[in-house]
Amino acid sequence: FENETYFLDMALAAAADQLAGSPFAPEVRDALGSLRDVKIVALCNVRSLPTEEIERLHAFLEAGGGLLYLLGDRCESYHYQRLRDAGLFPATLKSGKLPVPRLVTWWDASHPALAAFAERDRGGDLSRIVFRRAFDVEPSEGAKVLAKLDDGTPAILCAELGKGRIAVVTNPCDREWTDWPAERIFLPVVHELSDWLVHRDGEEKPVQ
Repeated sequence: FENETYFLDMALAAAADQLAGSPFAPEVRDALGSLRDVKIVALCNVRSLPTEEIERLHAFLEAGGGLLYLLGDRCESYHYQRLRDAGLFPATLKSGKLPVPRLVTWWDASHPALAAFAERDRGGDLSRIVFRRAFDVEPSEGAKVLAKLDDGTPAILCAELGKGRIAVVTNPCDREWTDWPAERIFLPVVHELSDWLVHRDGEEKPVQ
């Protein structure tokens, strides 16, 4: 339960529709490995990437791949500056973290990634999400903030590179920094973000 990828892996493997099964086929790796047939890469509290992998991810995004960041205590501004300079990270990672618990109080339900959460009284209430800790980030030009904490700090932001899409969550989505993965809202948010990242258009084959 303390693994960086546990809750994300479980959410992606879970079936939103039990008759159809999960639309995703997640695989947890310790290294990037082959990206053949892969459509989304999630970096879960990854400290840094070697230059070769940065170049491979750049080509992956240019061709239409999706990239999801979940930021945690291993993430350092120096290494993420390299990712930003390569166009892979759509923000500046500020030093230090927000230590005070913050609620998500605003989200852009007009954006396709969060359109499913337009009605709070019908399962779309993201204000149940509390970040006990989070990174402070300054979005780059062209990036879009999708959700904010109650002090205005971005909670989720996104951007595009070539044909690909990028999303950043300023929290690792594990139980150390938040109880969000234990909330029912976690699974649909993960699925909706991933659908947007992969340009999902109703294909039946599970997304790797």
